[in-house]
Amino acid sequence: MRLYIILLSICFACLAICSQAQKLIGAELKSMEALIDSAEFYKLKSPNRTHQLSMEIISHVPVKENEELYVHALLLAANSEKMLSRKEESLNHSSQALAIANQVNNRDLMIKSNFMKGSIFGQDDVNDSALVYYQKVIDLHRPGIDPYYVSSAYTSVGQVYTSIGSYQKAEEYLLKGYQLSSGDDYAKLFSLASVISFYVIRDNPKYLSYLDTLAMSDFYKKASAASFMAHFDSFLLLDEATDEEKEKKLKEVYTYSFTHSSKVNQVGYGMKLYGQLDKMQKYKEAYVLLQNLYQKALNTENKTHIAGVVRALYENSKARGDLLSALKYLEEHSQLRDSLLSEENMDRISELNIKFEAAQKDHEIEQQKIRLGQERRDRNFFVILAIVLCALAIVIFIYFRNRARSVQRISEQEKIIHLKETEQLQKEKEMSELTATLESQERERNRIARDLHDGIGSMMSGISSQIEYLRSQPVVEQAAHSHLVELRDMVKEATSELRRTSYELMPAKLLRLGLEPAIRDLCLNLLVKNGIEPTMEINADLSILDAEQQLGLYRIIQEVVNNVVKHAEARHVLIQFNYFDHEISLVVEDDGKGFDFVAKSMNGGLGLGSLQSRVNVIKGFLDIASIPGEGTTVTVNFPVLSPSPASLTHD
Repeated sequence: MRLYIILLSICFACLAICSQAQKLIGAELKSMEALIDSAEFYKLKSPNRTHQLSMEIISHVPVKENEELYVHALLLAANSEKMLSRKEESLNHSSQALAIANQVNNRDLMIKSNFMKGSIFGQDDVNDSALVYYQKVIDLHRPGIDPYYVSSAYTSVGQVYTSIGSYQKAEEYLLKGYQLSSGDDYAKLFSLASVISFYVIRDNPKYLSYLDTLAMSDFYKKASAASFMAHFDSFLLLDEATDEEKEKKLKEVYTYSFTHSSKVNQVGYGMKLYGQLDKMQKYKEAYVLLQNLYQKALNTENKTHIAGVVRALYENSKARGDLLSALKYLEEHSQLRDSLLSEENMDRISELNIKFEAAQKDHEIEQQKIRLGQERRDRNFFVILAIVLCALAIVIFIYFRNRARSVQRISEQEKIIHLKETEQLQKEKEMSELTATLESQERERNRIARDLHDGIGSMMSGISSQIEYLRSQPVVEQAAHSHLVELRDMVKEATSELRRTSYELMPAKLLRLGLEPAIRDLCLNLLVKNGIEPTMEINADLSILDAEQQLGLYRIIQEVVNNVVKHAEARHVLIQFNYFDHEISLVVEDDGKGFDFVAKSMNGGLGLGSLQSRVNVIKGFLDIASIPGEGTTVTVNFPVLSPSPASLTHD
């Protein structure tokens, strides 16, 4: 059951991954594109509506295979949040867009995402960060890419430099932005306005040509007179200027327009100047200006401009006290207003039709989303059902396969257990035989040692006594002195050899005093006499070992030391005992020439087989570490069998 749940979870996860990597096509793609169009439509009019539509796109569109659509929605969401002064949310969405754009290496998306981040920081006056991201937009620019973002980036950088007083770099970037904006009307308006403001700040008359270019753009040709004039105070930085400064600047603009601007622009500039003169109550000068503007407005055949001038003439005549002229201009203005109202009504009807079509489009989009959602749910249901059935079939198959494998595995494990039991019995038998053999050898050593000591030893003592007796006889001493001395020395040497052999067979000190004195005696007899300096470090109580363990350890040390004397060519030998966690460790280390342990063990050299056998008897672990030229270390670890002191007895 648990396996079934795991497999089902994996299947659902796979389904989720597949759905995330699905490329939108057909009706679903058209629906999302329609939502994008609607979000773009409301981008400036209703940021909340744009945010709602863009978030809906983000929640429904998989990122994988739909990166461009997804990034577009993220940037719309970021822009609406920027307009709503939600900086953190805006930065978060623009960062997501930038990460996806970098991942798919889409230069156009990277430009848009970097520009959005730069504009967010710029709106918050974080100039350093804004410059970084605007510069990235500039670096990413290539011919053929939409000039709007690059042009706007140059212009924005120029505005930043203007704000910090770096006018040379500001002019360089602003003019570059204007040059690049030629392919985009909206970018051109933005760059032109920035250039105009820059030159006005520095009281540079260059602004006049750019101002006229701005006034002749399609955007301002389609704009109302009120919209056209509303920008002047901000472009010309007249918001906080005095009346005299405003009059001077507006006369400068109006005079420039005589030779460089269209009639429509001349009327627009003149009406702005009239407004200032009227405010300053210079009615006569204003009347002369209006008469001139009236003729120009008639030449433009623009009813809105004509109506505006006529309305101004009516107000000016009334202010001057010329009531007859005021009445005439009022009647003319009424006729023009009726005509304009008719045209405005037609425009309003057209606008209402556009709004109705937009509402109808939104309704169609909602219906399409509902239909697509239902289709998606139905498709997901059948996919899930198919996956569940497949998972169930897989679980059943795995269950029976595992059952068969379990039966086979149990059978194999029983065979292995039987084989291990057989091997264990064989090892126990071999150990028992080995123990019996070693015990038999030790008994035989004991017997031989006693026989040598009691038999041949007594005989050698008797021979030695007879030789001494003969030496005490003057006649014999004089006749065979040299022979008796030689014979006496031979008997002493034979006696020493007999004692040494007897000691090796069964050391007397081990029987009488214990393991430690026996080892020291062994070192004296074998190492010191052969010019090797021994060192003993006993950090364990060896008296807790029983007789069998003590004898076994003695034989192990005896064999290792014999090998050192015969083969190692060592100068120093360390014999060390340590006790830890109910286990005693024996280490015998020399500084001799070492040997190839692997090769020697394969050849059975140095008595390694016998050494391993003796270690096995005391149930210990043997480790031999040796490198040619670096000495040898023999380590034996074995458990302490008896916690109480044991005494050695003589068989």
